[in-house]
Amino acid sequence: MVGFDCYVQFVGHLCDQWGLGFPRVNSLWDLLGAAVTLWGFGECQIGFGAGNGDGGFAARVSLDMPRAMVAVDADYVNGTWGHKHNNMSVLQQHCAFFDLDGDGIIYPWETYRGFRSLGFNFIACFIFMLLIHGSMSYASSSSWIPSLFFAIHLENIHRAKHGSDSSTYDTEGRFIPSNLENIFSKYARTVPDKLNLKELWHMTQANRNAFDFFGWMASKLEWGVLYILAKDDDGYLSKEAVRCCFDGSLFEFCARMRKASAKKAD
Repeated sequence: MVGFDCYVQFVGHLCDQWGLGFPRVNSLWDLLGAAVTLWGFGECQIGFGAGNGDGGFAARVSLDMPRAMVAVDADYVNGTWGHKHNNMSVLQQHCAFFDLDGDGIIYPWETYRGFRSLGFNFIACFIFMLLIHGSMSYASSSSWIPSLFFAIHLENIHRAKHGSDSSTYDTEGRFIPSNLENIFSKYARTVPDKLNLKELWHMTQANRNAFDFFGWMASKLEWGVLYILAKDDDGYLSKEAVRCCFDGSLFEFCARMRKASAKKAD
């Protein structure tokens, strides 16, 4: 059974690398089922000696396949280097930065402190806190009774997904790489893989659903905050910054850079 164990580890490695979650494999039939999932629907293209230059294994996965735990694109097929998913969905990872004590529950004061660590002033942080917890707390709750502290539960954060967005997250909180690529292929008219403020506005306008007034405002607020946080010196928002925002690694990077700058100033 040594060979079987090796194949189990191999399939598990593929699923982990591609952010699909580790399959439950207890028998040869389970292994064959996992192989069909990876191969049979045409979502994956697997080859030997292609792409890595040493005759070893190389894999390419369709960008249409939703990724449970890894935010990938055409340039970063394994997601953000060094970023650990901790068995959370990509949407959960996006929000986990604000879960300061790691208990799976985000309280308003944690959101406030999280935005402060990103460099926003106290007025903006207070407004963000009110809007985020006022709109997402009850939607993410497991109880019919509202939380007195307006807590957001990471386990159910996919329930708080609003409309009129880019659909880069699906309704389960998974990441759809093709929709990230569509943002820039359709709206990055000035510089490839970068959006200026005007193009960002056009993108949010095009994503509007009929009569979804909350979604219209939420989408513009989210992209506006991201633009302020991650735009470069020329006023462009890069695809890499957007991808890292989706898995939350952008927040971690910005907080580290700001903390390092504060230490140098002292």
